[in-house]
Amino acid sequence: MGETDKRTRLRHIRLLALALLPLMALLLVVSGNLKKAYPPFASVQFFAEASLIGGLADWFAVVALFRHPLGLPLPHTAIVPSNKDRIGHELGQFIEQNFLTPETIAPWLAKQDVVGMLLRWGSRPANVRATLRTIAEALTPVMGGAADAGVLRIAAQAVSEALSRIDAAGLLGSTLLAILASGADHTILDHALEAVAGWLDENRARVKARFGAHSPLTLPIVDTIIVNHFIDGIIDLIQEVAGDPEHEVRGKFAESLRGFAEQLETDAELKQRVTSIHRQLLARIDVAALMKDIWPAIRQSASGLDEEQIARLIADVCQHVMRHKAVVAGFNERLSFAVASGLSGARLHLSTLVEDVVRAWDVRFMTEKLELEIGRDLQFIRLNGMVVGGLAGLVLHPLLVLAGID
Repeated sequence: MGETDKRTRLRHIRLLALALLPLMALLLVVSGNLKKAYPPFASVQFFAEASLIGGLADWFAVVALFRHPLGLPLPHTAIVPSNKDRIGHELGQFIEQNFLTPETIAPWLAKQDVVGMLLRWGSRPANVRATLRTIAEALTPVMGGAADAGVLRIAAQAVSEALSRIDAAGLLGSTLLAILASGADHTILDHALEAVAGWLDENRARVKARFGAHSPLTLPIVDTIIVNHFIDGIIDLIQEVAGDPEHEVRGKFAESLRGFAEQLETDAELKQRVTSIHRQLLARIDVAALMKDIWPAIRQSASGLDEEQIARLIADVCQHVMRHKAVVAGFNERLSFAVASGLSGARLHLSTLVEDVVRAWDVRFMTEKLELEIGRDLQFIRLNGMVVGGLAGLVLHPLLVLAGID
């Protein structure tokens, strides 16, 4: 609803609530004059009197929130303008303590399926192409010139800060689970076995030399025969595993990966070791020097990228991951806790921001905005006050008559 419509609705309900006050006053006078001739009008008088009192009291209360009633600077009136800064402070504190907590944010974010939305978005090549085009246009001034020291310094700082905030154990565990869910562990094992077989075949002499060093009583010809047979046997086993998707070695490999991933979730000591290794690696990496070295390669690679091919690749990956609900749920959970923790750390800054913004508002602006949003509901309180007051008068009248007071 637009601001103009809100103002119109507020004005109408305010006029109605105001018009009922003189109406109740008129009814009070008329019924008071008629009750001697017509006793039932005594109840009408009580209704009008109580309704008028209730309406005036609620009128005073509602007006006192935003301004001084009748312009009189009475104590505890114009509450909103007089306490603007305190309201801003309390509002900031309320948001900080009740909204910006991991316990509040994480479950809500997990339900939003942010990862699923990103994957669905990325599964459309047109979306990826548009993003790549936007990034390319933004980077063109940078990529087109010589490596600027300022750009590299900012990039290196951003990369360093991002790397330091990574939950290495969590990321490694999630990655392993995603690999297992997608079946990519078979491809990894195939490449690893191929690499091992190739290395053994190319380094028979080195293996023979090591074997000979540990077996000084055998002749070199015997060492050669034994080593060759051993290596051939290993290569045959590797080829057997490579040719059988259901081989038990593959199951053992997947089981080991899954066990390690689960251990990363539950073993505090392992988590600490991974975190320690992560910090040691970061300490040894000169990110600024690395960025400077790879910057020319990045520029050259970026200029030759096939936009269509990259978009199709990213879309295929997103579509593939989307089919594994457990993996998506796991990433959603990690993302929600990461964002929640980040916001939790920034709670003080966000609450201070709210406080500063409210403090900077003009008093009249704030009062008008607040009254525009809740003023209509407050006018209904006035109407309800008149109705409830009048009904209370109807109840009290016969009680007073019975008590002999009226």
